[in-house]
Amino acid sequence: MSAFGLSTLHSPNSFSRCIVIMWGLLGSLSGCLGVPQVETPIHQSPQGQVILKTFTDTSVKASHPTVIDLELLQETFRGLRVLEHKELLAALVSGEGQELAVFTEQELQFLAPFIMDALTQATPEEFVWFQLTNQKQPRPSSTSGAMYFSNNLLRLGLNEFHADRRHAKLSSTPSFSPTRLRNWSLGFFPADANRQDRSAPDTFPLQAQIGSVAIALHALHIQ
Repeated sequence: MSAFGLSTLHSPNSFSRCIVIMWGLLGSLSGCLGVPQVETPIHQSPQGQVILKTFTDTSVKASHPTVIDLELLQETFRGLRVLEHKELLAALVSGEGQELAVFTEQELQFLAPFIMDALTQATPEEFVWFQLTNQKQPRPSSTSGAMYFSNNLLRLGLNEFHADRRHAKLSSTPSFSPTRLRNWSLGFFPADANRQDRSAPDTFPLQAQIGSVAIALHALHIQ
């Protein structure tokens, strides 16, 4: 190596630039690998699970901890709906798609207290993940999703709805086979309490294959 090369390599300015480049590469690598997710169980049983998880996107912050009245939370869950979408031919043969409540009364009575507890414990870096399991069907099925409170809105995304647990990832994928898996979308009633902009891309930062809603709790009229 030439004397010029050696002097350049060992000059203070070159050494400083190398350090900066190395830190930049490490920062880029950690960004590619993502932030490790921390999980804090709130409830786990054969009937279902409620777990606090940290956002993998560190730019997302929730208004946590927060206290939501149990009755208000239950009424919110009662308003969640899934709509089955059918192709034109299928609709002509078997009728329009169904609109169903996401939770049965028994499910929401079970789930709401644990969700309320989770929201009071959550930090701004955490969201609430839930899963309900139905063991009574011939094949066990599950309903799962996530939620967090931010800017006076309860933001909830649904990932599975009565999905066969052996094919959970396909729960909302359309298929044209005779055993066609259902293709669902998520809605809320009353509609005027849903602040999700349907004309804009879904900005819910968590996995929500079926869809998401942003519910203004103050717009719900609890007697």
